[in-house]
Amino acid sequence: MIPSFIRQLFTLNYQYVDIVKHQRTQRLLQINGIILIASLIWFIFLGVPSFFNEGGFWGDWAIPLAAIVISSVLYRLIQHGHALWSARIFVMFMFVASVPFTGEYLSTPLLANVMLPIILAGVLLDWRSLGIVTGLIIILTVQAFFFGSVTSNLSIVQIISLLIAIALSALFLGLFNRNLEQITESAAKLIVQTRRLNDYKGDITVETTQQILISNAINLLRSQLGFNYVRVILLDEDHRPLQTYYSSIGVEQVAEASTFSFTDNSAFQQAINTASAKIISRHDPGNVSAHLLASSNFGMIIPAQSFNKIIALFDIQTENAQPIEPETITILNLFIGQFASNLIYHRTVNTLRDDIHEQQTIINQQRQQLQNIQHLQTEGIITDWQSYLHQRGLSAIGYDINNRRQISELNKGAIPDDLRPAFEKGETIVQLQGDEQLVTIPIRFRDTILGAISFTIPEEIPMTERKLEFIRSVTDRLALALDNKRLLEQTQVQAKREGVANEIGSILLTSTDVQTVLQTAANQFNEALGAISTQIYLQPATLQSIDRQQQGDTI
Repeated sequence: MIPSFIRQLFTLNYQYVDIVKHQRTQRLLQINGIILIASLIWFIFLGVPSFFNEGGFWGDWAIPLAAIVISSVLYRLIQHGHALWSARIFVMFMFVASVPFTGEYLSTPLLANVMLPIILAGVLLDWRSLGIVTGLIIILTVQAFFFGSVTSNLSIVQIISLLIAIALSALFLGLFNRNLEQITESAAKLIVQTRRLNDYKGDITVETTQQILISNAINLLRSQLGFNYVRVILLDEDHRPLQTYYSSIGVEQVAEASTFSFTDNSAFQQAINTASAKIISRHDPGNVSAHLLASSNFGMIIPAQSFNKIIALFDIQTENAQPIEPETITILNLFIGQFASNLIYHRTVNTLRDDIHEQQTIINQQRQQLQNIQHLQTEGIITDWQSYLHQRGLSAIGYDINNRRQISELNKGAIPDDLRPAFEKGETIVQLQGDEQLVTIPIRFRDTILGAISFTIPEEIPMTERKLEFIRSVTDRLALALDNKRLLEQTQVQAKREGVANEIGSILLTSTDVQTVLQTAANQFNEALGAISTQIYLQPATLQSIDRQQQGDTI
């Protein structure tokens, strides 16, 4: 119970935005807690007995009770965000309790008590409030010594020396406190700037473009850090300008400029040469500060580099009369470094995306070519088999082991019903027909369905995947054997035809005159083709006159 109460007493629940104020309030809460605990102890062990003792001193219970009330009020004010009023009330309370004229005797130890409100003012308030408290103490001390009713064992020289010591102590305390305030404020500003720069949208998505990345960076520097003008110059491999993006007062959106150049002795080139930030002021030589706008007082050129490669320059300018702080430059270097990494990543992603798109296009073209080749191959195989069957006057060919007959008289498209599913689906099909299993498998040759084969198997014989795989393997070999035999038969037929043609040609060449050639040719054609009769008729002049007559009619 007690540790929980003490922990709550020293814990600052309210979160102050100002870091300096937060630190001061935390110290005030700690001092206030110590005084509250001490007052409670004083009141319990001294105040209560003195209150019930008729001869007791009233201050033994009134003073700690007042301190408890004031500390409780201060605690409530602190926890509800009223830090400044809490500090002022606390310092004023200590001031009233410590000023010299409250006693009847003025001495060095008494004057030393006035250091307490000065120290508290220096710790809890700003330097202006410290000056006010110190001035009031000096005025009241002088008034008590020269115009008051208190007595003193100090000479005027001692009083002046003490007052000077008090003033110097307050001055040193104020200067030291001011330095701490400046350091804390600088750190707070650095934290705020870092927090604001964390809002930089550096996520790379499919929709993200280079201009979006640059626009986000420029807008963040202008809106969050308050720079009046920001320009980003993209560089090529030789550190020459490629593109320029900028934004300034009156420009709502980031604009793009295609032309930009800088001289060898400009601030831009110096930043590239040193690979570090170049700070510029209005008073720098013209070639260095020539790029500053008329309203800009200070600027800096910061190279955006990743993996020791400078890819862009940031031209940042401000109208503030104060120089740009080193902490701000440090934060900007980190931010611009992150920007460079994002830009490199974006370019890499785009390059890879373009390469993938190009490779995908090539793959699609190759796939289309392969499909065309496969289509031509399928058409060629089908055409070859149709030609093979047509030469034999057939539309289909097969064999039925049940009826022990060849299947060669089917009409075109008249596929048996039990084989049709294999043709249509192009896959192995197992189905029940009564107490039997019908297994139908397409006959494929180079992804072209030549036909189908079916098996009728008793129901009690299980058709495992291993058996089906065996059937597919045999069917593939069947397709290969059929096509090889077709090629062999066509080759033999072609060879036989060529042999007959060569034989007829030899006989014709051995004839002695034209009439003998015509007679021999008619006999050979009649015999080779199995014709009933053969006629051969020559009359070149008649053909030429007919050709000339047809040409005249056309004209």
